[in-house]
Amino acid sequence: MNQDLKKAYQEKTEAKIKEWSAKLSELKSKTTGLNQDAKEKINPKIEQLQQKINQSKENLVQLRKLSQENWQQAKAKLEGISEGIKNAIGEIKSKM
Repeated sequence: MNQDLKKAYQEKTEAKIKEWSAKLSELKSKTTGLNQDAKEKINPKIEQLQQKINQSKENLVQLRKLSQENWQQAKAKLEGISEGIKNAIGEIKSKM
């Protein structure tokens, strides 16, 4: 059962990462029409979002390697990063 939960969580996280990457690409494409001042405010936030997505990818790799007993800790870390990514996407969208 625990193995099934781990596998399901990995698949869910992979789907989220794909979704976030698509949203990141969309946000990047929308910045091309912005003025320089707006770009200077948004680009650092987009870079931070990219870093968080990369961190999620790295943590997912780590999660796959962990034993059944230890994967819950990695899950908690990924969930914290996930919340940060959702907030960052919302913040960027609100400034566009």
